[in-house]
Amino acid sequence: MNNKQIRRRNVSAKPISANESPKVSHSNSKRRMSHSNRSCIFSLLFCFCGCILIAFVTGLFMCPFETVMKIEDIVNVQLKNAYAVNSLLSTGKKLHNIFPTPECTVEGKDKLLYAGLADGRVVCIHPSNDGEIGAGKVENITTGVIQGAVNTYDAWGHGRPFGLRLVGETLYVADAIYGLYMVDIKLKKISILVSPDAVVPNINFADDLDITTDGNFIYFSDATKNQLTHYHFEVYSGICSGRIFRYNLISKKLDIVITNLCFANGVQLSNNEHQLVVTETNRNRITWYDIETWKPLHVVNLPFKPNNVRITDRGTYLVAGSGPFLRPMIKSIFFNFPLLRKSISGLLSVHALDTLYQAMYDESHCFLVELNDFGEVVNVMQGTDGKLAYAIASGIELSDGRIALGTWAADHMAIIDR
Repeated sequence: MNNKQIRRRNVSAKPISANESPKVSHSNSKRRMSHSNRSCIFSLLFCFCGCILIAFVTGLFMCPFETVMKIEDIVNVQLKNAYAVNSLLSTGKKLHNIFPTPECTVEGKDKLLYAGLADGRVVCIHPSNDGEIGAGKVENITTGVIQGAVNTYDAWGHGRPFGLRLVGETLYVADAIYGLYMVDIKLKKISILVSPDAVVPNINFADDLDITTDGNFIYFSDATKNQLTHYHFEVYSGICSGRIFRYNLISKKLDIVITNLCFANGVQLSNNEHQLVVTETNRNRITWYDIETWKPLHVVNLPFKPNNVRITDRGTYLVAGSGPFLRPMIKSIFFNFPLLRKSISGLLSVHALDTLYQAMYDESHCFLVELNDFGEVVNVMQGTDGKLAYAIASGIELSDGRIALGTWAADHMAIIDR
């Protein structure tokens, strides 16, 4: 082979491509990067799960209560048949002169309307000059502060009346701060009947009351062992600590007659006073108890959180409340995983826990349900937009045929036309 042929072969011989080595290097680099990315993702995932676990365990240790229970005895009542949605609570007027938050109401003689407010006052709303109930001047019956009285929470600074009954010239008040007291509406004089420290455990949330026609006994509810500012701990813990008391006005004897209620709220004696009707807000139910044996006679499950209950002139019962559950999935998780509730309770502030609890319910959807002595539905009135009736707590029939609705969250009382 001559030199010319050698040179030609060298020229024609295919050299190692300059790109081949980089291709191999590129492939290895991609594999290394892919492996590195996966490792990074797994590391981030591990760190995230670790942080969640640490937060979860921290919440368990920081929880303000030790025991949590599964919530499993709430019956899901659908909004159909008797409870089919309607707008019967959507026509009427707002009374903006009664604020803040008039929860409990009672009508007296001469068309005088009494209400307990969030600032602790009990007020009297006079009729207008032409006789319209609730349209006149507002008169203070109490200032909201009872000097020197034992109270459940000093920092609140004033009372919080949740239940009112009127007998002659005397108002009887269930107050979550001061317990049970009566007010001479003429003299505006307050007399403590049952202070929060009258029993052990203390009465931390006096909520509602009723009085026998002979004036000898008062039945009243202590909604929860938790104070007013921490009322929602009852539902986060799942523990039912509500009680019903009987107070003898003659002998001054105080008895506990029912225990373990799930936020004992409204109290109403039956027409013959052989039964006591009690609402349990955290279990969406109302129960008739025999006052001799204190055994439940019948239970009515409701599609909302019941608050107060009042008897009508017809002998039926008006049960007021609001808040169908908004999201079934959240409801299921919240009720069935007590450790999750406990951890959340340890991580969030009291205010945040209250906000979260309220966000689970539709408080603009209000109910006023009429039941007979057997717990059968007579009538259902609803309001769904929250414009007139919002977060209602009580409903009473007025002497002019209209209905006054108290509220635990709005700054007005609603008067419903019929």
